[in-house]
Amino acid sequence: MHTQPWGKHASPWQAITMNMLYNKLHSLQPSIPL
Repeated sequence: MHTQPWGKHASPWQAITMNMLYNKLHSLQPSIPL
């Protein structure tokens, strides 16, 4: 598992939202580095 930098500085719902958006971007652009 990779550590998300926003996890320690944001509330849980923000981390979940960022994860969802990142997953959508990653599904559209597989070239995005993890």
